[in-house]
Amino acid sequence: MKIAGSTVFVTGANRGLGRCLVEELLRRDARRIYAGTRDLAAIAPVVALDPARVLPIVVDVTDEAQVTAAAAAAADVTLVLSNAGTLRSRNLLSNTLEQLRLDMEVNFWGTLRVARAFVPALERNGGEFVSVLSVGAWAGMPSMGGYCASKAASWSMLQSLRAELGPRGVHVRAAFPGGIRTDMTREVETPLSAPEDIAHELLIGVETDAATILTDPMSRAYYPRLGDREGLEREFGMY
Repeated sequence: MKIAGSTVFVTGANRGLGRCLVEELLRRDARRIYAGTRDLAAIAPVVALDPARVLPIVVDVTDEAQVTAAAAAAADVTLVLSNAGTLRSRNLLSNTLEQLRLDMEVNFWGTLRVARAFVPALERNGGEFVSVLSVGAWAGMPSMGGYCASKAASWSMLQSLRAELGPRGVHVRAAFPGGIRTDMTREVETPLSAPEDIAHELLIGVETDAATILTDPMSRAYYPRLGDREGLEREFGMY
């Protein structure tokens, strides 16, 4: 789909990849951008980029009422970028169940809440739903076991949504970035991609109608190897 002239809702828009997505949408002449955030003060610098086109909306994707209200406020939306996510758990054996549940609550249930709430508008407007997943959805990493499990569950869910919503005129796409240098990964020592680069490549994927959006060298290298799951698991096991 064309970004120019579109109306976009971005969850988790106040920092990291979310902020870079807003900046890239502005460069590509989106007509209106709803910037979803849990904190209006945190989103103020993003709104200041272009107050006429960037509209803040308070939404916590774990809060059903807030997600429903956000969808009602953005009834003209043609593209939803489900970007909000968290990395609170790493090792499946040593992290608490509460930490593991939080990753699932945000990354899986939050994505599904947003999709369910926005489907009526997207169906009415002929729109698209794009979720930011991770290469960790393809194979688990011991150092990020809980996070990877939440992203793998989201990928399975999105495939079902794609099959259900395609005949209704709503395209569902998934982006699979490798590691991104954001606040969530500040403790990671391996080389990571700049969020600006990921945002740029992600929106190219949207504009070229890619069902599976590969955003960086890591995702492009691993995607062709999905048929070799055992080999991929062994390699990911080093992380």
